[in-house]
Amino acid sequence: MVFDRITVTGTEDILMAAVLAQGETVIENAAREPEVVDLAHLLRRWGRRLKRGDERDPGAGRFVAAWSHA
Repeated sequence: MVFDRITVTGTEDILMAAVLAQGETVIENAAREPEVVDLAHLLRRWGRRLKRGDERDPGAGRFVAAWSHA
């Protein structure tokens, strides 16, 4: 998923959908506001696997969500 513009609500919606989907979802140009980070922390505590780029990483503004229903 690549956002044309950074969107907090869009990032949160896709994160929540991605952790329920099979396989891996990459969100490019994701919002990095504190509420998005808080949601990612909550989803991790619930057992979902998420990775996030940071300022030093070329993947800044990127989330990778992976979850398997196996």
